[in-house]
Amino acid sequence: MARICELSLGNIRSFGSVQCARLGRVTVLVGENSVAKSTFLGCYNAFASLSNLVELSNDNPFDVSPFFMGSYDTIARSGTTGFTLGGRYDDHIHSETHYLFGRSKRFEERPYEKEVTIAFRGSQSLSRVRIYIDYQNDASNPRISFEGPSFEFGMGWAEVSYVPISTWLARNVRQGFLPYNGDRTTLAKRRESDVTPNEIAEFTKFINFFRSEIPLPSERCFRVRALPPSPPFRQRYYSESPKYLIDANERERIDTVGSSLGLWQRLDVHEAPHEAGVEVLVTTASGSHNLVDVGYGIHALLPLVHALVVADAPSIFLLQQPEVNVHPVTQAKLAQYMAESPHDYIIETHSDHLVDRFRLCVMDGILQPDDLAILYFEKTEDGTETKIYNIRVDSYGNVLDTPPNYREFFLNETERLLGL
Repeated sequence: MARICELSLGNIRSFGSVQCARLGRVTVLVGENSVAKSTFLGCYNAFASLSNLVELSNDNPFDVSPFFMGSYDTIARSGTTGFTLGGRYDDHIHSETHYLFGRSKRFEERPYEKEVTIAFRGSQSLSRVRIYIDYQNDASNPRISFEGPSFEFGMGWAEVSYVPISTWLARNVRQGFLPYNGDRTTLAKRRESDVTPNEIAEFTKFINFFRSEIPLPSERCFRVRALPPSPPFRQRYYSESPKYLIDANERERIDTVGSSLGLWQRLDVHEAPHEAGVEVLVTTASGSHNLVDVGYGIHALLPLVHALVVADAPSIFLLQQPEVNVHPVTQAKLAQYMAESPHDYIIETHSDHLVDRFRLCVMDGILQPDDLAILYFEKTEDGTETKIYNIRVDSYGNVLDTPPNYREFFLNETERLLGL
């Protein structure tokens, strides 16, 4: 399974200097409130979408559910002229990709790709292609330039079309639609000035590279499932069966997972009394009850359990505080289930129970030390920036490379209770 093994971001909200985060099969984001953990998830989601280079549109990849990071002005750090987002991959057709986003003079709201650099393993060695946009000479028709392993070529951006660079790659290059129809004669006819032999040579190498050398993912590589932090509104009666309980086969699998987590023995949909629609009944050791009459934690975990059982291929789940309203025993069981499943997880959490169970899974050999990454988010002393600390785990589940303030709050509280 392809995996993003490192994510770097700079000049995004409270991230000033570039911060690099190592990612594992299970990545846990910890830190106080308002230290940009949700921003990190939104950036990961955008980067994964762009990295697929499949089915891309002109839409803002940062402003999608459930993150809705907004326009350029709400993403870029105040006072900066652009922001960066990049990363490295495992088992992907590319080795790494880096983006520089800025404000477009044509599209003021969404961040626009000013520069994209893609590295990949070529026929002989690591190759890079750099594509960048220059507004300085003519703001109405900026220049787009290409630098490849053995060529440099530039032209008016209108020859590519006014779309993001990644969208051009996903649409035009994938379908073989290249500037000037990939024809030297067409190039000479459209250029107002004479085309030099050197330009013809560079254009030929540019066309050959984009026709045969640059690899593009053949299908969606990163199947990201970003779940909303809040479950849908809980009702006593529904006009129709909730989507996570429509399919009988899925419901059986939901029953199995829920039972293993100690949430229920069975879920059923019955006709509600007085022709009020349908009701969801939860069967536990104490009997069968309407969903609203049992603990809220059951309802909170239903969307996650449903998403896990219907995933038809290994996926990457982005979760925001899945432990809310859930008993610590169930939190630990949930972490165990995640560690044993075929999926990847990036989890924003305030729960020691989740983190500790993942560490125990490393100690028990369910996860390898490199499978678990703990990212600690902390504001600088002046409170103006967020730093990310990469915390490793050894084969015994011990945390390594912890910053001074990691767990300081919990240790201080424990010492107070002990009277130390």
